[in-house]
Amino acid sequence: MRALAIVLTLLVVDLAWADEKPFYLSLETPPAPELSPTEALAAFSIAPGFNIELAVAEPLTEDPVAIAWDEIGHLYVVEMRGFMPDAYGTGDKEPVGTVVRLIDTDNDGKFDLRQVLLDHLVLPRAIAIVNEGLLIGEPPNLWLCPSQSGSSKDIDCQKKIRLSNYGDQPGNVEHAENGLLMAIDNWIYNAKSNRRMRIQEGTLVVEPTLFRGQWGITQDNQGLLYYNTNSNFLLGDLYDAQPVIKAGNSGGSGLNTQISKKDQVFAVRVNPGVNRAYVPGVLRTDGRLDKPTSASGMTYYRGDQFPEAYRQDVFVAEPAGNVVVQLRLMRKDLDLSTDHILYEDEKWGEREFLASTDERFRPVDVDVGPDGALYVVDMYRGIIQDQIFLSDELRAQALLRGLDEPIGMGRIWRITAAEGKLKAAQPQFSSNGRKLLKHLESNNGWVRDTAQRLLILTKGRGIDRGLRRLAAGDNELAAVHAIWTLEGRGTLNRRTLTKALDNDSGMIQLAAVRAGYKLLSAEALLRLATQSDHSSISHHATMYLADSNRRDDVIEHLVNSLLKNDPGGLERMAIQAASLGNELALIDAITAKGWNQTNEKPAHFIKDLISQSFRALPKNGDVLLETVMIARQHWLQIAMLGGLFEVTRDECFKRVVLNE
Repeated sequence: MRALAIVLTLLVVDLAWADEKPFYLSLETPPAPELSPTEALAAFSIAPGFNIELAVAEPLTEDPVAIAWDEIGHLYVVEMRGFMPDAYGTGDKEPVGTVVRLIDTDNDGKFDLRQVLLDHLVLPRAIAIVNEGLLIGEPPNLWLCPSQSGSSKDIDCQKKIRLSNYGDQPGNVEHAENGLLMAIDNWIYNAKSNRRMRIQEGTLVVEPTLFRGQWGITQDNQGLLYYNTNSNFLLGDLYDAQPVIKAGNSGGSGLNTQISKKDQVFAVRVNPGVNRAYVPGVLRTDGRLDKPTSASGMTYYRGDQFPEAYRQDVFVAEPAGNVVVQLRLMRKDLDLSTDHILYEDEKWGEREFLASTDERFRPVDVDVGPDGALYVVDMYRGIIQDQIFLSDELRAQALLRGLDEPIGMGRIWRITAAEGKLKAAQPQFSSNGRKLLKHLESNNGWVRDTAQRLLILTKGRGIDRGLRRLAAGDNELAAVHAIWTLEGRGTLNRRTLTKALDNDSGMIQLAAVRAGYKLLSAEALLRLATQSDHSSISHHATMYLADSNRRDDVIEHLVNSLLKNDPGGLERMAIQAASLGNELALIDAITAKGWNQTNEKPAHFIKDLISQSFRALPKNGDVLLETVMIARQHWLQIAMLGGLFEVTRDECFKRVVLNE
């Protein structure tokens, strides 16, 4: 039957191109047999100065897609075993997925003990360690395996609790929530999602956020978020999106912005086995994939094992090209750009940070571990495209070249800098609050994140005092985490914020503004908005004035900011968010100051203000429409009507009916 399926499928493909064979079928494609871990290791090309080694392989892990470490150093792995059992996806909804805990019993850096924590899952995809236990994303379920003691040693998946929906009913692997990133601001974010979550006093709190990405999400040392789509390596937010979302907007200038541009892939093998290889331009003339088609998991390198120059880099997995991409992120206040770091290759000219000649090498995620090393999650299989979007051409290739078998394999690789010091893979986190505080000064972001998580629930009279000391110090990384830890404990106060804002570090000041703006007075926010040397801080301070925009001095600041020479889109977005609930007063003020139809920016901005006002307070639709009717200037009426019309496209829109 297998041979017949191959013949029939190839017959269909050959008939489709009876006149002319497509380019990808003319390539000399080397065989792609399954390789042992030792053979797969020899197939890698890695950046000079780095080593790659195996951390774990089948049968200890199968079809891994996501990982997380607990404070003991145990590795938790999500295994998507139901993914594409054959070239047609037969039985892919069977409950065969698992979550396992891997333990390195002899601390040699290789995991040798497997414990199944939860099985009978359908296409699980995300995992996170929280103080309450273990979070697992299995659409349409978000599960919590509780820990009664707060220690990961006591995680009990037999008593799992369904906290909420997570994505949609299984059926479309590429388009459902994933990620479960515990960010520095104490909220959990996901890709392919417009909500964020937080567990407070045993209850899951959910609120709207910016819709982000598709299959990868990460954060930098300030807690700003980065993500991607399958065809774009890096998108991100230049500032906190929440004030814009709270104002009823779905996004704005500087949010969900494309950071890496003109993305290309530099593999070390021909790549005919991609979904649209038959489309001209998908492959280069040398047969390699030209642009990303399956950018996947990603991580901002916040570790301390790589050299200093790499501590601003983002690593992105691209399984279709059998590579891991390195992007050097360059931030200057509210300006972001990237440099795609490539390495010389004797055969191909240029290649990625990590590339393999093994077609079955399928990196789907990357993460930084407790030891500061970069870990690569390799699903290791021939078929990586889900059946919903699998083209007939790719299926024919897979069957012809035997890429549909075997399944049930998987590896996790560890990358280290040759000259870097490798710390113990099993960290020692004490329950002693003072020792936990010391971990906030670590150069390894994973260590700081874990210490912050544990400190939020650690009891002790000296904890808050120690956190305030760090928040007022000169260690930027420790201060940022201390501020957010105090926020998570509910003990952040104005005095701590004042000291942090007096610090010369823009990074510390930004953390103070973001974490504590509700504690700052309107006068303090106005000073930051008008006098800060950092445009990022003035931007945030302006947005956070929304709660004080009934004040004359706040309105005056917003008007003056608009009337100055050519305010950019970022600045207009901050002013728009700051006007929440008082948009009509701002319109009155700026038109009274002479804003008119002489250029398009006033009209466009007023349209956005009206849309925001309607979304935030839909019950006031009649007031807005009446305001339009009595407006004396025709251009103003047109702009305001344009704003109302934009809202009619929203799913939740209801007709506005006037009393008379």
